[in-house]
Amino acid sequence: MSDDFSTLGGMLDALWHRLEGAVRDKSGPARYLTLATRGLMDGAEARMVVLRQADRPAANLVLHAHALSHKIAELAADPMATLLMWDPDVSFQVRLRVRADASPGSDADWARVPEMGRRLNYGSLPPAMPIKGPDTALEATPDRAAFTRIQARIDQVDALQIGQDTVRRARFSRELEFEGRWIAP
Repeated sequence: MSDDFSTLGGMLDALWHRLEGAVRDKSGPARYLTLATRGLMDGAEARMVVLRQADRPAANLVLHAHALSHKIAELAADPMATLLMWDPDVSFQVRLRVRADASPGSDADWARVPEMGRRLNYGSLPPAMPIKGPDTALEATPDRAAFTRIQARIDQVDALQIGQDTVRRARFSRELEFEGRWIAP
């Protein structure tokens, strides 16, 4: 696919090409997104998450998390969040404003998680719990009940591409059926 950042449709296609590709290609620029939430204490929180599914027609993304992680508590308090993607190869930044809802993960999704991933990410040790040493996490027992699915409904896309001779920025919103408008960088 050749990126066409000179049109609104091209900007949106470039984003979805990366999101859909990241589900299949672990090295894609949208595989690891930054999730920013309103913290439960002072200020915002940000952390990397792995994109698991991308559904363009519904404008939904799926992530996984431990049920006891801070991000799940933060999203329960305020489901509005931002996902940030950066593709350094073409200087393409996208901010996705989302409404994120958490629910138990499916058996089918759980079956795709390797045993080591189950132990380290969804183990019997709650995230951020103090442990004796780094290898203690390897002793955790996988806990199926901890496996949580986050469905992120995209409400707004803010796409910025920094070219050799120009900077292009566009905004797309669900309320306008993702039609898109150019905005000042």
